[in-house]
Amino acid sequence: MRQAEKAIASYKSAVQINPDFFPPNYYNLGTLELTIGDYQHCKEHLVQFLQYNGMNTKFVKLAEHNIKVCDFAIAAMKNPVPFEPVNLGKEVNTAD
Repeated sequence: MRQAEKAIASYKSAVQINPDFFPPNYYNLGTLELTIGDYQHCKEHLVQFLQYNGMNTKFVKLAEHNIKVCDFAIAAMKNPVPFEPVNLGKEVNTAD
């Protein structure tokens, strides 16, 4: 996870220096933020990526999908459900 955080810092620095130089940096930044669970920033950067014309349609579709993932994750974190796992015994894949 530490490598992802270093990469995020580098991408943030790059887009701060010259925001329009390489628009896919926003996609890469958002994707990295998704991997560490930073859903709000991920969504912001993917939306920023989608503002540019001429982007690869594959990445546009992935960005749109990941924005939906972020929306779900943000909503789920605001409304957690109770979860109390129960050990089903040694016959079911457990360490016990």
